[in-house]
Amino acid sequence: MTCNKYKYGWLLYHKKDIDKNRWFIDNFIEKFKIHNVTLELVPADDFDNIINNRIPDFAIVRAINPYYNRKLEKSGVRVYNSSLLSEISNNKANAVSFVNNLSIPHIPTCVLRRDEKTGELYIHRKILNSPEFSFLEYYDSLIKNFGKKSDYEKYIIKSVSGHGGREVFILNEFDSDNIIPMEAACEKYYSDKYVIQPYIDCGNKDLRVYIIGGKIIGAVVRHGISGFKANYSLGGEVSLYELRQDQKNTVMKIANELKADYCGIDFLLFGNDDTLIFNEIEDVVGARMLSECSDIDYISLYVNHILDI
Repeated sequence: MTCNKYKYGWLLYHKKDIDKNRWFIDNFIEKFKIHNVTLELVPADDFDNIINNRIPDFAIVRAINPYYNRKLEKSGVRVYNSSLLSEISNNKANAVSFVNNLSIPHIPTCVLRRDEKTGELYIHRKILNSPEFSFLEYYDSLIKNFGKKSDYEKYIIKSVSGHGGREVFILNEFDSDNIIPMEAACEKYYSDKYVIQPYIDCGNKDLRVYIIGGKIIGAVVRHGISGFKANYSLGGEVSLYELRQDQKNTVMKIANELKADYCGIDFLLFGNDDTLIFNEIEDVVGARMLSECSDIDYISLYVNHILDI
């Protein structure tokens, strides 16, 4: 099958992430080859030099830094995902602000920045739920106690650009001087440095919903084995989850505004009725969890979306 939409594209990854994503990369390239489209693996580390020599028809950015998405778009390249989605999702503070503006329940969030002169962290802003969601009484007590030293063990601090649960700490165990950012280049892109959020007990599980081409392709519940993190990459267990219509409506309210090509949207499942409480958005999302518990061919779905097949 021949595709007339594109002939040549880039698949952008940081060098440090290529080996562990080799299966995805090779399969992605082969799927495009079926449609006579050349997809070249391009190291994001060499991006500025490479883009001065050749411009692709399209680019799939799997490197966590909105800089790449934005510069490619300025060069007239169709980028998957857009710089807008990258800037929202790769800064946890931006993501919470985004869904707060949509009046969707989210975890109350305090945003920290670092003073350029003193190096000290300070509270930049607080993002709280809209009044119409005050039925979540648990939130009310958490907000009233927000910031009290005696309650530090009830709060979580996260790097705004971290992912995979590796830059997430109980607040009283946090020491910014001992953290080496996973995405140092992305961190420089934002003035926000950390978010602090109350720990909400949801049975050590959360939900990831996968979106391709603005449509829900599947949802997975992650169950943490130990600690408070449910991330699959840290040893969690996964199972498929069937969304109710009201839950789908919440997810699609976010997806429609994001205009996402391929992303994951994470929620806490709160209470006996599994009310969706927004957590974060993953731009460079993996789908190992989806593959673990389903036969959904997400690579073909994504390729077909890009090529309008």
